[in-house]
Amino acid sequence: MSQAEEAIIRVFDRVKFSFRVTYTRPTVSHPAPGYAFSITAQYAVTSQWPRHFSSRIILSLPYGVNDGWTITLNFDRRVDSIEIWRAEITGTSTNRDTYHLSNISDNRDLPAGNYEITFNAVYSGTQPVLTSMDFNGQLMYGDAGAGSQSTAVPPTTATPTVAPAQVTASPTTTDAPTIAPAQVTAAPTTDAPTIAPAQAEDLNCGDNAEQAPGAQGGGYGGLSGVCSKGSLRRTPAIRTAMWRVLGGHALANHLINVIQSESRMDCCSECLNDVDCCSVNYDENTGRCELNGTDGRTCPTSVVHREGSAFYQPME
Repeated sequence: MSQAEEAIIRVFDRVKFSFRVTYTRPTVSHPAPGYAFSITAQYAVTSQWPRHFSSRIILSLPYGVNDGWTITLNFDRRVDSIEIWRAEITGTSTNRDTYHLSNISDNRDLPAGNYEITFNAVYSGTQPVLTSMDFNGQLMYGDAGAGSQSTAVPPTTATPTVAPAQVTASPTTTDAPTIAPAQVTAAPTTDAPTIAPAQAEDLNCGDNAEQAPGAQGGGYGGLSGVCSKGSLRRTPAIRTAMWRVLGGHALANHLINVIQSESRMDCCSECLNDVDCCSVNYDENTGRCELNGTDGRTCPTSVVHREGSAFYQPME
């Protein structure tokens, strides 16, 4: 071996080589023929009522899908219309037994996983049956060639306005269990104590009240003159009532407190700003508060809030 060759060997003995290998995963929109894993789907009718039914499709993708997707639904007979969520109807067959669907903008790309798609269908006569279903041209449910092969035409039904159900990936391939609705049990009730009727006591509507300037007939702001003539009545079931004027509107600051079934009955928010409805009466026989107004309305039995202000405040 020459001295030159020995020198070259010594140089390479001191040199270390390193390599960087990069790999770019190809984008797959659908498998090539003979692909070991295929797309599958589970289909079930989840509910039905006259001329309508709801269905669920669970789509299992063994690989990711990019650049959009399409689904074709083939039925054994005409389906008048379909409402579907998380997909767009792009066309139907002439006799409407085939529906063509495509992705919407926010679910164009789907990673591998399971996806649920639901739809409602409207029909006439016998309920249609789904015979086959394709995903990106690949049969994933039913028999090949089922359904109409006629030319697709634009759908005539309007886009549904029902809030969309989210298409979400599921970690398993099993159907979600059906959860029975919770039973609503009525709370036990007890009989209300009987209040013996007593002689009604007439009260002047002006008791503990500030008279509104310019009120006609001795009345108060928002109330007619009848209020100053003792048309507000009180029984033992009604503890006290006091009227006052705020900003030209009559308010009851301390409310009539009705002791009945350990609850309160509030009389009477509807008439406060109505000049034709000036007073309240409590009827011992019916247990109701009534208005002495020209329209003969009946008071509600709950506290009413208007613009954030309580018109009646129960006494403790």
